[in-house]
Amino acid sequence: MSEPVLTEAAPSARSPRMKVNPPVFFVSAGLILAFGLFGAVFPGRAERLFTAVQSLIILDFGWFYILAVAGFLFFVIFLMMSRYGDVKLGPDDSEAEYSYLSWFAMLFSAGMGIGLLFFGVAEPIQHYTLPPVGTGGTVEAAREALPLTFFHWGLHAWAIYIVVGLALAYFAFRRGLPLSIRSALYPLIGNRIHGPIGHAIDVFSVLGTMFGVATSLGFGALQVNAGFSHLFGLPTGPLTQVILIACITGLATISAAAGLDAGIKRLRSSISFSRYRCCCSSSSPDPRSSCCKLMCRMSAPTSALSSSEPFGCTLTNPIPGWGTGRCSTGAGGSRGRPL
Repeated sequence: MSEPVLTEAAPSARSPRMKVNPPVFFVSAGLILAFGLFGAVFPGRAERLFTAVQSLIILDFGWFYILAVAGFLFFVIFLMMSRYGDVKLGPDDSEAEYSYLSWFAMLFSAGMGIGLLFFGVAEPIQHYTLPPVGTGGTVEAAREALPLTFFHWGLHAWAIYIVVGLALAYFAFRRGLPLSIRSALYPLIGNRIHGPIGHAIDVFSVLGTMFGVATSLGFGALQVNAGFSHLFGLPTGPLTQVILIACITGLATISAAAGLDAGIKRLRSSISFSRYRCCCSSSSPDPRSSCCKLMCRMSAPTSALSSSEPFGCTLTNPIPGWGTGRCSTGAGGSRGRPL
């Protein structure tokens, strides 16, 4: 790249008025509104269309998805072990603004968030009862369930986050380019990131982010609604869930608008602490937490789960379905929620 490395951090001037990129904002907003109206006005047709598209992608490009995710994992391990791991994501004299604990809390809460709480239990049970290969409800299905879940929520998932986060951080904070996905393609298309091609890239990234967040938020609202119904007798239904989504969205918006220090750091740290307390005290804990594992080991028969070795299967078969042994069957045809 011809652009020099920044010698000092870029000024973070905050304006009382929200600034947007009109081509990206209005095109993205229009497409999101169109998809939303299509699903609301023609729900049956939308469900058939989206199901057909999803099935086509899974059948024709499932192999590419698994191979790409494994490639991301190998790539980030290479960066970590090589000299490139010492490159700072900012000026050469910059220092970290947050402790490891605060940074981990923000990453964990923002990276996994509601999805982990919902699918931490739902996905292993789904793979156990409806495995992609074989008969459900068996010991073999239990052995395959947790490795599949770890593939979706373990090292492979974090490798995807790392690749995207590194690209954004490097080009924004070290090269001084806009903090958007288009900047990651600067080595390929150069200054054309500032034109229509760059706008199209950002529109696609906004759509992908929006629909991904909407999916996690929808599942999270269902979970929160069910929890409040069990604890406080709150009615379950679309009206309650819409109110919950509005409240959660409002809290997230306030947290993001307040910035990292005043909003996201405090909110994410409190959420992670609450998540830890809930996990260690709740009657339905996340079974992958260390304290919850210890409690389960002491109070339940876990011979089948002990033999599943989910993390070991993740390490020995980084490309699910392409290895050998009992951990490698059927991962490519997983019915779990795609990342």
